[in-house]
Amino acid sequence: MKGGLDETGVFGSTCARHGFPLFFISMTTGEIFDYPISILNRIKQRYGTNIGVLYDVACKLKPSLEQVNYLKLLLKDIPMAVSVWHAYNHVPQCQIDFHPRLLPNYGMTDGEWLERLWSYTNPFVPQTKYSGPNHRKLTLTCAFNTFKKEKITNIGMFFISYIIFKIYLDYNTS
Repeated sequence: MKGGLDETGVFGSTCARHGFPLFFISMTTGEIFDYPISILNRIKQRYGTNIGVLYDVACKLKPSLEQVNYLKLLLKDIPMAVSVWHAYNHVPQCQIDFHPRLLPNYGMTDGEWLERLWSYTNPFVPQTKYSGPNHRKLTLTCAFNTFKKEKITNIGMFFISYIIFKIYLDYNTS
């Protein structure tokens, strides 16, 4: 049986626009491209190809995917960008090529919902660090589901505040 320390972390995904948790994988190594490739495959199977990817190192992931034929076919029409907060730490050419504010179809999506989810689950770190894999997965699944329920409950308020913000911007820029 694996001990709690055999798993080094969690790799996950959220909806970049709405923040809903989607898919998660227990990591047993450092952050390698196997994890995002697996999650992207699952997302594509469930939601199709009408998606966009915001990933901290999309500028490194995309060229890596293009070198492997079956991965190139798997993700060929899926646009990729670097999430807004992380983009500012990248070289200027990467910012130009992968910043979501400079690419079509990303709008004001910042790609930082996963960071918000990790912040939400921080209180569970001491509890799950030394627990067994089943307890760890159950605890994190409950936390992710609670986060999702809170998002659903508050989505109406989000849209109202967004509309008010847009009206404010339109009024102050005209």
